[in-house]
Amino acid sequence: MRERFVAQGVDVASSTPEAFAALIRAEIPRWRELVKRSGAKAD
Repeated sequence: MRERFVAQGVDVASSTPEAFAALIRAEIPRWRELVKRSGAKAD
């Protein structure tokens, strides 16, 4: 899988589950604001 991701230009990094959870928590407000501004709606 790593080779397939790299071939598609994805940066692959390993981490702990706790670090990944912290990343997700940090990203939610950012994306929430962008979606809100865009006016996008879930179907």
